[in-house]
Amino acid sequence: MPPAELLYSQTHLWISCEDDIVTVGITEYSLDQYGDVVAVELVEPGIDLNHGESMGELECRRGVWELFAPLDGEVVELNKAVVQQPDHINDDPYGEGWLVRLELRDPQQLEHLLTAEEYETLITEPPELETEEEEEEEDEFNILGS
Repeated sequence: MPPAELLYSQTHLWISCEDDIVTVGITEYSLDQYGDVVAVELVEPGIDLNHGESMGELECRRGVWELFAPLDGEVVELNKAVVQQPDHINDDPYGEGWLVRLELRDPQQLEHLLTAEEYETLITEPPELETEEEEEEEDEFNILGS
């Protein structure tokens, strides 16, 4: 199970909050999906991000993963150690492998993040698939030109 004291985004980032500063990193599940991180590019401190805006990218063994801000805020610090040595992320994603620190613009956004239990459910339960009947109805709907 992911660390219980953290919050999580649906895009597989973890968030630790101390006052109005949040630390953001990637989850172990992300590493399992994308493979080891081999290069890191992050936005510089002073950049103001809105939820969903790019805050950098990770080059992993299985491709490039663009990172999107999980919350609105100003980048107040980036982890230079992971930029220089990406293995920190692979070795300790929930500790020394953190990515950026943001000064939150709206602390109420934290309410939209997942608890460790909710995140565990997200990564272990397969998404619901449409039944054949729902697919047939959708096909019929499309055939009618709607």
